[in-house]
Formats: sequence, C-alpha cells, structure tokens
Amino acid sequence: MKDEGLPLALGLSLVNSARTAHRQGNNVDAALSNILDPIAALDRTGDVLIGAILGGVLEKAPAELIAPLVRSFIALQNLDASRYDEFQALLSITRSISVALEDSALTENVSSNLSWLIQAVDDTRDTPACAIASKPPFAAALHVFARSGTHDDGPAIRNT
Repeated sequence: MKDEGLPLALGLSLVNSARTAHRQGNNVDAALSNILDPIAALDRTGDVLIGAILGGVLEKAPAELIAPLVRSFIALQNLDASRYDEFQALLSITRSISVALEDSALTENVSSNLSWLIQAVDDTRDTPACAIASKPPFAAALHVFARSGTHDDGPAIRNT
C-alpha cells in the first residue's frame, strides 16, 4: 500500500470500529477514544480522521457514526489549517454536521477546534444539505424551549 492510501485505509477501519460499537449498543465515542487516544498526538491522526469521515460519507453511514468521527477530529490538537476546506466540503454533504455540532455544544468537554465546526456550519448555511440537516435539531430545541415555561414571553400582542 502506498503511503497516500494509508490514512484512508485506517480511516475505513475506524468507520468499521464505529459501526461495530453502534451495532453492539456500545458508546461510539468511547470506542473511538480507545483507538485514537494513544495516537492522537501523531502528525497523521488528522489525516486518518478525514479519511474516516470521507469513508463514512461515501458509505452513506448514519449520522450516529459520522458525528463521533467529526467530534474526534475537532478534538485533536494542532490541526493542519490547510485541511479546513476538505473538512468543510465533507460536512456540507452530510446531516452529521448538525448532530456533531449539537453534541459538541452540549458537552462539558472542551473541543480544541470547535471553531472549525461552527465555521463549517456558517460557510454551508445556504446549501440545501445544511438546511435539511438543521431543521430537526432546531425544531427540537424550539420545542424544548417552548415547553420549558422559563422563557420571557415579551410584550403582549393585541389584535385590533
């Protein structure tokens, strides 16, 4: 195998590990963490995760598999800024972007490169894929907000 194909091959292996954990009812993030933690500081880990995200997108894997890969990617230290366009392009064609953003925003853990994910959403907000992907989480958030009863109703509107 050529050196250029190694990140994609390892990425496909990560997708397979995520799929296995999901199928067995295990935590996909924990399964990926077991694999990635020992190698997270290596220079090519970002390449492997981009390969995994690409593999998941091409396999049309569900968001429950791709989103943990995205979260693992943005949690890496020292990402190569030249990979942003590729990252953004991959996320623009999958619903996983909204799932990854929602999970990353709601977790207590700090994601080193959450700004990449936020910027990718901002850069793709006018695309049909982003519009479709953002509808369910925004609708759910509005539903929770409306049912909470803790919001300020603002001034009353009179029908005249």
